[in-house]
Amino acid sequence: MKADRQRLASEKTDLVSQIKQLYNTLKDKEAELRDFIRSYEQRNKDNNDLIKQVGWTHRPPSQKGDGRGWLLPAPIGLGIFFSKSSLPHIKPI
Repeated sequence: MKADRQRLASEKTDLVSQIKQLYNTLKDKEAELRDFIRSYEQRNKDNNDLIKQVGWTHRPPSQKGDGRGWLLPAPIGLGIFFSKSSLPHIKPI
């Protein structure tokens, strides 16, 4: 009976230790995820700001599926449209 209690107490101590380790790991992963989200949101904001600065506009895809997408500014201020077929080296996401 005494050996069983010692064994159970030892198992309890081990389980408590494992729970503490898991909790600490979870806290670390949560912090990593928060940092990743902050970084992602900042990059997204920076990219949107850059797109606005460059003057690109996004045109919704046509219903015909002809690959319309980005309207790029030309040096003389006119937009030049590039379809998927005119940029074969760029693969769609």
